[in-house]
This record gives sequence, structure tokens and C-alpha cells, in this order.
Amino acid sequence: MQHATTKYKACGWRRGVADQLRPKLRKSYEPVTTAKRPPLRRRFHGAFSVLHHVAKRAEQTKGLILALDEFPYLVGGNSALPSIMQKFWDSKVAEAGALKFVLCGSLIAQMEELLAERNPLYGRKNLAREILPMSLREAAEFLPQWDPVDQISLFSILGGVPYYLSMCDASRSLAENVQNLFLVPSVSLQEEPEFLLRAEVNEPRCYASVAAAIPDGVTKASEIVARVPGLKEVAQLSPYLVRLQQMRVIGVSVLWTPMNMRAITNIRCRIRSSGSGIGSCAPISKLMAVDSEPKFGSGTSTLK
Repeated sequence: MQHATTKYKACGWRRGVADQLRPKLRKSYEPVTTAKRPPLRRRFHGAFSVLHHVAKRAEQTKGLILALDEFPYLVGGNSALPSIMQKFWDSKVAEAGALKFVLCGSLIAQMEELLAERNPLYGRKNLAREILPMSLREAAEFLPQWDPVDQISLFSILGGVPYYLSMCDASRSLAENVQNLFLVPSVSLQEEPEFLLRAEVNEPRCYASVAAAIPDGVTKASEIVARVPGLKEVAQLSPYLVRLQQMRVIGVSVLWTPMNMRAITNIRCRIRSSGSGIGSCAPISKLMAVDSEPKFGSGTSTLK
């Protein structure tokens, strides 16, 4: 009983000390708690307020650059983002701090559409750069000890994309690398073509059928239509060719002949060189609108 009474008195003493210290502690911590800033998501009400905050920071750091990587994915999460950025940019708020935006994206076709004439950001870019794949000489430096023939063969498979080339094991042969990257179940690059198509288009199977027909020697639009299920005429093929061109998968040439000057019947498709990134062809929509006689002789011409 004596032990229980002593314990109770000790607890009461501790409680009394705590009651005396609590006001002092609260007073000492009060400036800290009131000065504590709320979480980031509470301070900003949408993208517009974020942009204004960055503009204020740019006034302190002149020439501040805001880089938004994979911009198409950001737009996928908020379709109003281009309109918000247009409104912000047109308000001239960014001029005080010389704020600059850099919009990046790996989905080429979607990036071009976001900056196209019908979209809010049209006419507001100062510079556009397409980061092309590396050349054969640059790609060969990933595997300098390989035979030049194997380096060229690998380049024809992977192109000049650093990410793909970095997956190669220099200690293994070309055949072993191809097997490990493509032929073993659940390997890194086995599903890469389908993944890239799904990221850009809504009907990957049709686009894959069009792209697969061309290496088989089917280069005429009328022949490609016959190879793709669901297509019955050349006009239905046009959107697929336009998109594949924007994605840098195929190139399109027009064979001009004295007998038939209409481009729509003389379209020839080819697979783009996987890594050179040499030139870009005119959109199919423009080719199909050509109905006047060109002012040069017959032959094969690639419109650029």
C-alpha cells in the first residue's frame, strides 16, 4: 500500500511539473508553428498559380528556365494545361524576370500537335529542336571493340538511340545480344515496338500492319491497303501514313511521270533509316492535294 501511495505521489509530481512547463514550451514553440508554411499542394490552387509563383522567383533570378519534361503526359493528366500556359504567357507576367519555358517530350507526333496551328500554344515558341538519334559513327563508340560489320548490324537493329545501345553487353557477341534483348521471354525490348505505338496511337494493330507491310516490298498505297484488315481504299490509309510519318517511322516519296501527274496514285512508302534521322518528308495530306503539273522533269522526287 505504501508503494502504491508513493507511486501515485510521484506521478502527481511529474504531472505538476509538466503543467508548469507546458505554457513555457507552448510559448517558445509558438513562433515556429505560426511561421511554418503549409504543404505545397495547399499553397497553390492549380497550374496557373504555380506559374505565377515561378514568375516571381524569376524576378529574383533573371533568366530562370522552367523545363517541363514529357509534356504530353502532363497534358494527358490536365487537358487544360496548354490553355493555362497560353493565358499566362499572354499576360506578359514572365517578361519581368525573363522567364523561359522548355517543353520536352519523347512522343514526337503529340509534341507537334500540341504546337500546331489549332492548339493554344501555336505561335508562342521561339525555337524548336528535334533531338535526332546518333549517327553510326557515334553509336559504334558504345562497342568499340566489336568488328565494324557487327557494329553496322547492331545499328540497323537498334538505330542510334543511346538507351537501347546501353543495354548491349560488349563482352557478348551480336547474336547473344539480340537474343538477350529480343528473343528471351519478358526481356526489355521485346514489347518496345508495341509500347511505342500504344503511347502515340489508339489503334496500334493497324499501324503495325502498315509498318510491317513496307519491308516486305509493299510500297504502293494501293498494295498496303490490301494488306491491312479493315481498309478498303487509299483514302482510308492516309491518316495512318500521316501519323507514321510524324513518328519518323516511315518516309514517303512521289514518283512523277509524264503520263500521270496526280501524286495520290504515285505514292511510295519506305521505312525510315533507324538512326540517321535524315530529312523529313512532306505530309501525306499535302501530297494528296497535289493535282497540278510540277515545273520539273520526270523522275523520282522526295518532297521535303
